[in-house]
Amino acid sequence: MRLEVLDMDRQTLKSKFKQACDLLRNEIASVNYIIQLSWMLFLKLYDDLEDERELKAKLKGETYQRNIPSPYRWKDWVHKDWRSEELIDFINNELFPFLSKLDGGGEKELIATIFSGKEIQNFLKDGYKLREVALLLDELKFRTREDIYVISALYEELLPEIGEMGKYAGEYYTPRPVIRLMVKIVNPKLGEIILDPFLGSAGFLIESYNHILR
Repeated sequence: MRLEVLDMDRQTLKSKFKQACDLLRNEIASVNYIIQLSWMLFLKLYDDLEDERELKAKLKGETYQRNIPSPYRWKDWVHKDWRSEELIDFINNELFPFLSKLDGGGEKELIATIFSGKEIQNFLKDGYKLREVALLLDELKFRTREDIYVISALYEELLPEIGEMGKYAGEYYTPRPVIRLMVKIVNPKLGEIILDPFLGSAGFLIESYNHILR
């Protein structure tokens, strides 16, 4: 199934994205709101992934040990009834420190690397606005691989807009027509290894996937 087949789903997802971005624009400097959106979207996506793993393990009569446990799971803090200052305090002084100190190798180490970076931080000062954005993102469902591709494409479409508002945010965005041309020239085939060392929004990998399907 190619990305183009999912126009209806894409429009729904795009609408949620736009609402979340509009809220962030009103609260955060343009150069920073892509960072805010990115880490929140990551935690939402990863929570869905761990839910899926947990369900598969349960169906096999096994137990899945989550890499991000309660009360730090996305669903735990997004759906809790916080006062504004309580949520901001939890994010800044509990969630981020916990994630930045995860150890045990594998995905835990990757998560720790992400959240220990100086550029990754919570720029929202209003906890109610943060929760409003989080609840919008929470409506996005990542049930299939195609859902992930749609989200990646939407994220990629956001980058030129961010680049116009902020000096650096859109610096490494590659337009989709250029990506398609490069993939067509390379002509990747099933079974070959595809490397995108500057992954970004995964545009080259998505287009390579669609190219192989065609």
